[in-house]
Amino acid sequence: MLSVNFPTRQIPGRADTEDWIVSRDKHRYDEIFYTLMPINGKVTGINAKREMMNSRLPNTVLGKIWKLADCDKDGMLDDEEFALAQHLIKIKLEGFELPIELPNHLVPPSHRKDPTTRIVIWLNVTIKLQKALISLNKHEKPLYFCLFESASCWQKMNLHFQ
Repeated sequence: MLSVNFPTRQIPGRADTEDWIVSRDKHRYDEIFYTLMPINGKVTGINAKREMMNSRLPNTVLGKIWKLADCDKDGMLDDEEFALAQHLIKIKLEGFELPIELPNHLVPPSHRKDPTTRIVIWLNVTIKLQKALISLNKHEKPLYFCLFESASCWQKMNLHFQ
């Protein structure tokens, strides 16, 4: 029998789907998701709750699952958040405890923070702070030393003031 391997196409914003454990069962969760009449790719809290209640888990547990699954805290669930909620329900029904915080490996791929974004934000804040410090006179500058994590950072900043 001849087998052909076609190259897989990566969906933009979801390149890490392969390492997301929820993706194993996502096709089943998607079938449920699309019966809940999503609007603009999201199901309302009411419709999601109705489906989650089918698990017969206590409301307190379902509330915790909701908090973990609603990654963007908008009160609605997209397909990945819904799949995550269903996965957490499955885990709880199997007798496992829910995490207090969502571990990185369970964060849906489209909701993962790009580490380079944090670096860019830090650089922008640093540049603005440098500009503010440059405008200070030399007697005021030491007051702002506490804003930096180390003396080496202050030394680097001090180069701009000489």
